[in-house]
Amino acid sequence: MKFRLLVLGLLCLPLAQGCSLFYPAPVKLAEEKAFYDPYPSALSDDYFHSPVGDLAGHYPSGWLQTNIEHIQPLENVAFVYTDSIRSWALTLIEIPGSASLRRRYDQDGLLAVAEESINIHRSKIEGFRLERNPEVFTQYHRPFANYEISRGPDHILHSRYVVFTTGVRFYELGMVQLRQTAPAGPYLSNYRLLQSVIGSLEGVPSR
Repeated sequence: MKFRLLVLGLLCLPLAQGCSLFYPAPVKLAEEKAFYDPYPSALSDDYFHSPVGDLAGHYPSGWLQTNIEHIQPLENVAFVYTDSIRSWALTLIEIPGSASLRRRYDQDGLLAVAEESINIHRSKIEGFRLERNPEVFTQYHRPFANYEISRGPDHILHSRYVVFTTGVRFYELGMVQLRQTAPAGPYLSNYRLLQSVIGSLEGVPSR
């Protein structure tokens, strides 16, 4: 029950209407800026897929998919994978492509999608704090935007989110810390796992 409430609190996705982050335009992509060295060998040979089949990729080896069908309202969540002790979760969420978001995307690119993602999480997460401002980058010539947050009264729980498009739909792939373990961390190694998952994605068009 406690884990179910954690997932529900982190992933409920009402449409968010928030203030603009006033990004400058035009935005230049940083070429092959990986941010974190990947762990390619740490991924499973099995694939995950988006519900409509426009996206596929590999999840971390040994992580287990969590049944979220009974948790409402999570209709925009494609999947949740957790490590064996349920301290971290890999999440895939479809960000609703409203007319407003598509207009902002035409102007600011993926930074507009990152802003939408931030507004959604800010509206739901207690103690939300932005730790890394959104940045755009490419990996294998495919465009992404990323940001990082902490949450909770002492900001001890960390999460990293990467947003992208498959051409029609907008997605957010997250590495979410569900609880702190002893010793604290290791969020940097899990961010490297996320970087590996990004590198395995199929369905993200090249720029």
